[in-house]
Amino acid sequence: MSTVGRDMAAPPLVQAFAEPPEIDTIDSWEEVEGEAGMHAPDARLDPWAEQEAMRQLMELGYIEPPDDDESPADAATRESKFNLARVYQSTGRIDEAVPLFEEVYAMPSKYKGHYGLWLAHAYIQQGRIDEARALVEALEADDVQFPIALYLLRVDFHLAAGEAEQALRALEKLPSSHPDVLPRRADAFLRLDQFDEAEAAYREALAGDADSPRAWHGIAKAALGRKDYQAAVEAALEAVSLRYAYPEAHFHLGVASVRLQAWQQAETAFRIALTQRPDFAPAHRWLAKLYRHLQRPDLAERHEHALREAANST
Repeated sequence: MSTVGRDMAAPPLVQAFAEPPEIDTIDSWEEVEGEAGMHAPDARLDPWAEQEAMRQLMELGYIEPPDDDESPADAATRESKFNLARVYQSTGRIDEAVPLFEEVYAMPSKYKGHYGLWLAHAYIQQGRIDEARALVEALEADDVQFPIALYLLRVDFHLAAGEAEQALRALEKLPSSHPDVLPRRADAFLRLDQFDEAEAAYREALAGDADSPRAWHGIAKAALGRKDYQAAVEAALEAVSLRYAYPEAHFHLGVASVRLQAWQQAETAFRIALTQRPDFAPAHRWLAKLYRHLQRPDLAERHEHALREAANST
């Protein structure tokens, strides 16, 4: 049994093990007494050397240059928080990402519109549609120079609200060649249970980007909808091979594996999904059912307990 903190900046690399270990979680290792391995208080960086390092990072393009009245250190702090928020977002920890996006967006910066787009997208992921809509309207009022991105966010409002037909109509106003249009069209078809149309759109997206984990994951979901479980497994495996930190794709790999009675593969997929996103309730639910089927009541109870805790905390 390995223990990880929920506040870790990235999921543990369980792929290093031939057999992924069972993962337990705690809120934070910061609250556990003992030697933390931190630098001694007198082991501080030379501030002049730090400023020079910041200048070199900007010249290399790793961080955005500061505004005229902003120090390189402040610019680096802003970019660090923004990048950490994107890590949280990409690994399914949206509740941890949003406060960082909000903090960065509140900072005076010539990149405010760029940060606002990311915050609006995070609000949609959180289900805070009204706040996302208000933010988009504020960005439009400020004449932010991302008109297509703002319009795509409006399409996302429809998808999040289950208004797939309205999303499809809205997408007709955008150029079909835009790389973000096809995946959204495919998502809308998927929500309408038009699985063949969804897969065709995802495969059209793959023609422009053969290494798109999102498109492969969409193909897996479409195959699940058609009850073609072997095709779903193959597509989900392709998705996680392209982006390992993809808990939703691991989850659907697990669902398809259960349907094929590939119990070991299903267990591994659900466990990896939970390692990457410990609060992923559907994965807990499916894993509890799987362990009941495999007559492992102790493990089933652990995941049922996690579900009860999640229900009580909402």
